[in-house]
Amino acid sequence: ILFMNGLKKNLKFLLIPNNLLPYDLNQLEELKNAFTKLEIKSQVLKEKYSEKKLKILLKDNNFNIIFAVNKGRPKELNKNVKFISWFQDFYYDSDKLLDHHLESDIIYFYASKESFGVEKKINCYSTNLYPGINPTKFLNNFINLNDSNEILDKFQVLDFSYCGYIPTSNLIPFYNL
Repeated sequence: ILFMNGLKKNLKFLLIPNNLLPYDLNQLEELKNAFTKLEIKSQVLKEKYSEKKLKILLKDNNFNIIFAVNKGRPKELNKNVKFISWFQDFYYDSDKLLDHHLESDIIYFYASKESFGVEKKINCYSTNLYPGINPTKFLNNFINLNDSNEILDKFQVLDFSYCGYIPTSNLIPFYNL
């Protein structure tokens, strides 16, 4: 809707990762690249998030939309700033992150809110959002690795950020079994 009203050039997104990890930063860099192609300004926050730091960033910049992974709208955020939450994970205490969204905000869930166990009424638009895969970023897979000059070590770094929560009881080695 914002694009149709001719406001596209005035949009400036602040993209906030869940954590400062390559997986999270790569996702938001890809989103930033897509915005750049649409001539929309955006910036990825590449330092540790805090609401205090967010206030300073908003004071020094003209961000009018914040897209944050696994974060809720801060209480003190100016009502003119649209806040988009994207919950890729939802923990036992995440319900409180849904409390301060305005009707004009958006909440995305990686899976349905029901599968995340969300029972709280959400007072803004909410739906699912799944990450895309950029086919130009594909390298070779293990099967055809021998046909390329890629270094095998490049494939030894594993990203377990998809795993989510693993109960500590599953992490305890039971040698007597």
